[in-house]
Amino acid sequence: MQRNYYKWIVGTVLIALAVIALYLISRREPFGARNSLLYIENAEPVTKVLISDGKGEVELERRMKKWKVNGKEEARKNAVMMLLEIMEDMRIKSPVSDERYEAFVSDPGTEHTRVKIYEGKSMLRSFSIFVNDSLDFPGIMKKTRSNKAFTMHLPGYDMDPCSYFIAEEKFWLPYNIFSLHPEQLDVVKLSYPGLQDSSFIIRREEDGTAFYNEHYNEAATDSLTLNRYLSYFSYVPFSKWVNDEEGEIADSLIQNTSPYFDLEIITAGNDTIRLFAWKRQLELDNGSMEDTDRLWGSLNGGHDIFVMRYYDIDPVIKFPSYFISD
Repeated sequence: MQRNYYKWIVGTVLIALAVIALYLISRREPFGARNSLLYIENAEPVTKVLISDGKGEVELERRMKKWKVNGKEEARKNAVMMLLEIMEDMRIKSPVSDERYEAFVSDPGTEHTRVKIYEGKSMLRSFSIFVNDSLDFPGIMKKTRSNKAFTMHLPGYDMDPCSYFIAEEKFWLPYNIFSLHPEQLDVVKLSYPGLQDSSFIIRREEDGTAFYNEHYNEAATDSLTLNRYLSYFSYVPFSKWVNDEEGEIADSLIQNTSPYFDLEIITAGNDTIRLFAWKRQLELDNGSMEDTDRLWGSLNGGHDIFVMRYYDIDPVIKFPSYFISD
């Protein structure tokens, strides 16, 4: 009787150990957690992400319930949410051989990015990313120099998660051209270099808002339309930045092409914001055609080029007749 009891005890312990072993095996990361635990099980506690490369560093930090970029402006919300989702959901696609890794990272076109993820002062994860756009090979992720290297994937998405860890401040900032309330606008000057008589100036003066154009006198303007137009500057977004590292697009536009329009704003604080826009051409198999949906844009004569939709910019690029009473 006692012998059967001991057998029962031993059997129960062995079964419990087997269950625990199976659970641990099922939870074990491939290639060992020390090598391959790159994702975050739950990104909700994450308070800071540092992304750095040889050209710069971006600090994304959650303060209260808002994310800040380098401690200054509020981050683009959907960009940060996507980053947190990637950190949770990215998984190993395949290991990379030592020979392939060495060849990849030694290529002159390969860029090295370092990522550190924090909860408070505690670092949750850190890893290196190697990306080379000129090679037909996905990005490589690696915890430390001595650890195994991997390519990664994001289940449910056709994208390489390595490409999203970007150390450029402008990528994380809101894609806004203008974010100005009407009372912040002192002068709005819009001109179309290729179209005669299309320019106009709206100026805030002591007795109200004045409209100037060569062919329409101020008395003919519709004040309600004028005020509504100024309200449109509260939110004018663009679609995306253009990856133009060599400056070829910028040089071609700025040096060789007349802008479609030039929109200059002088704020109540005496700041000047100047938007230049150029029409885009779409390259087709049988030639090219004008893009009727999007434009190139640049602020203040800079070489950082972005793409903006006519849908977003149309409210602020009216012609003089728009303001005239019937």
